[in-house]
Amino acid sequence: SRIVFDVGANKGDWTARVTAMKPGLVVHSFEPSATTFQQLAARSFAGTVMRNPFGLGSKAEERTLHVFAEGSGNNSLYQRQGLEAGWGLSPQQLTETIRLDTLDHYCQQQQVTRIDLLKLDVEGHELEVLRGATTMLQQVGIQLIQFEYAACNIASGMLLKDLFEFLEPFGYQFYKIFPQALKHVPHYDQRLENFRYQNWVASLGTLPT
Repeated sequence: SRIVFDVGANKGDWTARVTAMKPGLVVHSFEPSATTFQQLAARSFAGTVMRNPFGLGSKAEERTLHVFAEGSGNNSLYQRQGLEAGWGLSPQQLTETIRLDTLDHYCQQQQVTRIDLLKLDVEGHELEVLRGATTMLQQVGIQLIQFEYAACNIASGMLLKDLFEFLEPFGYQFYKIFPQALKHVPHYDQRLENFRYQNWVASLGTLPT
C-alpha cells in the first residue's frame, strides 16, 4: 500500500499503527468531531498524514453527531438505544454539528486516482460513505476496503447484506478478519447478520487466507 484513507480516524491510533509499520505511507485521515480532531491534529506520525476536519458520506451536508463522550469511538450519526445493561452506556445526551463531504469530491480536489486501502470506522455509516465513492468504485480506484460491522448497524439500519449487494457488482470479494487469518466468504449468508462486533475486508483481488 502507498495511499491509505482512514475514515473515522478518531484520535489517530489506527493511523499511528499503520504508519509505524510502513513509514512511507500517505494517509488521508478524516475526523469530523472538533474536539476529537484537535487530539488527532496534535499527534506526530511516522508517515505523511493529511488531516481533514470533516467526515465522508453520500453527499456534502451538515449532520448531527450524537455524542457519548468527547473523543469516544462510539460517537455516531445515529441515536443508539438499549446499551445500558450490556455496555453500560446511557443514550447519547450531547450533540455536535459536523460537516460531511463525499469521497469522490475529495479525491477530485486532491487529484487522488487510486486508494490502496480504504479503512472505514464510522459507526454504521459505512454504506453512505461508499455511496459517495461511486465514481472511484466504477473506475476501479479502491483496491481494498476494510469496514466494521457491529451493533451500531441496528441504529443505522445498515445490514451486512446491504454492503454485499452494493460492492459485489464492482467485483469485490469478501473476507472476514480473524486474529490470525482471513476467511473468504464467497456469498452472503443470513446467519452472518448477528450485529456482533467484527471487521471485514472487501478486495478486488484474491487474498491469502
